[in-house]
Amino acid sequence: MLRWACKFEQSAKLALRAVEGLSGDAEAHFMAADAWRREGQLDAAAAEYERALAIDPNDLAALLQLGSLLLEQGRPEAALNYLQRAAQLAPDKADPHFLLANALFLSEDYDRAETEYSESLRLNGELADAHKNLGLIAMRRNAPDAAVEHFDRAIDIDPADPATHCELGFLFLETERWDLATDEFSATLLLDPDRARAYLGLGLVAEAQGLRNKAAGLYRRALSIDPDDRIAREKLARITLAE
Repeated sequence: MLRWACKFEQSAKLALRAVEGLSGDAEAHFMAADAWRREGQLDAAAAEYERALAIDPNDLAALLQLGSLLLEQGRPEAALNYLQRAAQLAPDKADPHFLLANALFLSEDYDRAETEYSESLRLNGELADAHKNLGLIAMRRNAPDAAVEHFDRAIDIDPADPATHCELGFLFLETERWDLATDEFSATLLLDPDRARAYLGLGLVAEAQGLRNKAAGLYRRALSIDPDDRIAREKLARITLAE
């Protein structure tokens, strides 16, 4: 691991030396940013993408990389400006619209996120995460049929994504389709045995069916994976107090 870290650091330093000799070259700053990003130095990477964009404000790759980096840092509002510019520069490419939709979704601007996800799917109908997030938007709007349609399409494209199965399970839970919810939570755990949220969902199904002891065991399993799961902790406490 240390050898790999040293290689990453060396590549970043080499890229930075190149930048020193080519301070007016946007591509050199872009290469330095990529090197810092591979090393996990996200702030340093962001600064180099910014320098690349100061030289060439229409550098599509730098706009997309900086926008995605800011999303990775949990800064969707900061990413919006860069991703909006990217979508304007490349209106016929799916990725800028998809990343912009992610930034809007995380900023809770669901109407505009829906528009951008729809546009990304018009350009590339195989974006499973776009369908998944449109399903989440539909859930927030209390439109379960539309949500199921999007989740099903996401699973058709990427059946190995546990997150989509789990979200579909919660949708079925909310609409009291217990067997279907159980199927989706079980599918989630086949793909990701340590997903606490799926155990929580199974516990909620069991409790709704009057199986309190089974529910308590499932809540305990969820808490063993995620001790900060507030819902599982509160549900388990209520069952324990009632005994």
